[in-house]
Amino acid sequence: MSKIGLDTGFLIKLYAREPKVIELWQEIVNQEYSLAINILSIFEFLKVSLRANKAYSTSIEFLDKIKQTAEILDITDNLCCMASKLSTLYSLTNMEALILTSFLKAGCELILTTNKDFQRVKGTKIILV
Repeated sequence: MSKIGLDTGFLIKLYAREPKVIELWQEIVNQEYSLAINILSIFEFLKVSLRANKAYSTSIEFLDKIKQTAEILDITDNLCCMASKLSTLYSLTNMEALILTSFLKAGCELILTTNKDFQRVKGTKIILV
């Protein structure tokens, strides 16, 4: 089974119920892919939700549903070392590098994102939503 990384931008658009993203989500769920989310994307999602004056409890409920189907990827010292190299090589922000490195280390074959910067990283297959 293929593993798919769900980046922050994808989560935000899924929460907003954007039709293209909902359609993609239904396809993913129907095909029973293995899913992964970085812990930093949870932080970013909640921060964006709060700034947009979304109900915190609704945002948490949404994340709880997602977390039932996805592996949560943590940040480790080894991951930080790897991410620092990726950040330097491809001019990624720290957050971008940590999230992307966690997906690569977890074996994600595809990443769903709004982040065009990920396209600069060779060998990374992404779908921009």
